[in-house]
Amino acid sequence: MTAAVDFNAYQINKVFFERNFSENDEVSTTLSIDLGVEIMFNPDNKNELKADLKVNISGAITSEVIVSGFFTANEELKKLENEHALHIIAASILIPYVRSLISFISAADGNQPIIIPTVNLNNAFTDQEEN
Repeated sequence: MTAAVDFNAYQINKVFFERNFSENDEVSTTLSIDLGVEIMFNPDNKNELKADLKVNISGAITSEVIVSGFFTANEELKKLENEHALHIIAASILIPYVRSLISFISAADGNQPIIIPTVNLNNAFTDQEEN
């Protein structure tokens, strides 16, 4: 079985990062993560697609990160029953880059790095569809 899409590249479009504590404050370990994926097919080549992943984080930090992933669709993509599966595929490929970026930025000043937990993407997108 081949993959539904081939991952070609990613780019960082936006990074906002702000700590929500001062030196004397306790660091909140609670993080709230909001995900959104927008899929756009190239009008000139329907096999090329771009997925924009937007991640908003609040808690110990306030952060907004937007990354784009560039993919080539394979025959397996036509077998997917809905766009929901494509959102999960794109997010599962792109979210590790966001997690790494947040960890790197948060540790760059010598503070304890913020580690974004893994996310159950099936539940995340199902919950969003229900709201």
